[in-house]
Parts: sequence; structure tokens; C-alpha cells
Amino acid sequence: MPRAERLDLLRSRFGGMGWITGSLLAEVLAGGGGHERAFARYESRMRPEVTRRQRNAALFARSLVPGGRAGLVAQGLVNRLIMRETFAPLLRRQFGAGSILPPPAGLGRDR
Repeated sequence: MPRAERLDLLRSRFGGMGWITGSLLAEVLAGGGGHERAFARYESRMRPEVTRRQRNAALFARSLVPGGRAGLVAQGLVNRLIMRETFAPLLRRQFGAGSILPPPAGLGRDR
């Protein structure tokens, strides 16, 4: 199997599990220009996705602690609603269950 196909297969099977960032780091280090330039390339590729995930995590954390009785009631209703199977794809998309890496050219995001 060609390398590009192996990476696509690994990305689809294990995307978002942390090990892929090591693969990306190896890729940018192999690009030449020394470690400082490689780390800058790594940062520029990772930062947008990391920022998005950190923002989503902060919003999610805030939703765990309602600000009063009305907030508790609303939280209970929303929790019952979003735990239905119909909302699973939305939750995966919202909280980043797909790969942290952008998809290969021409393909959509995982899940």
C-alpha cells in the first residue's frame, strides 16, 4: 500500500487520538530548514484546530455549571434532548471526534 494511502487509512482509523501529531511533527522536521522552522510549521498547522477545540471545551465546561434554578431546569431538558441518537453526529462534529489534521485534498472531514 502506498504511503499516502497508509496515512489516509491511519487518519480515518485513529484520527484525534494524539499519535497523529507525532507523525505531523516528523513530517515538518523532515521538511528541512532546522528545528526552529519545523516547529513554526508545526505550530501553524496545529494552532487553528487546537484553538477551536480549546474554545469548544471552555464553552462545554461553562455549560456544566448552571447559574441558578432556571439554568438547572434548562440543562436537564437539553441533556435529555441531546443524548438521543439523532444528535450523535452533531455532537461528534461539535466536540471534535474526528481527526485533528485537515483531510487530504478532495476529501471531507472524518465523521
